[in-house]
Amino acid sequence: MILILDRDVLYKMKLSTIFTDEQLIYHTNHDGTWIGQFDASQDGIVYDGMVYKSLCAFARAHSGKPCSGWRQCRVEYKGEIIEASELKHIQHFHQVSEQVQVA
Repeated sequence: MILILDRDVLYKMKLSTIFTDEQLIYHTNHDGTWIGQFDASQDGIVYDGMVYKSLCAFARAHSGKPCSGWRQCRVEYKGEIIEASELKHIQHFHQVSEQVQVA
């Protein structure tokens, strides 16, 4: 089976379709590491009392410049720390697989 990931679909996904409630999200730069926590009820990343509605907003707030939050942020998945973009692709694959099985 060949799976083609549609980038437009991936970028329009709600964070709650990717992350689980209370999942930790890490962003590291020369100033250290911010550890945010995903809040499913707000569909955002909470850090220091602020809610960020995207990984890019979270990473940009820490770095002070435009960046790719999906590539710069890391998350824990099955005991490993991986790039957030990898988790996005894993979750999308599982959702597509479930849709194929139902059909």
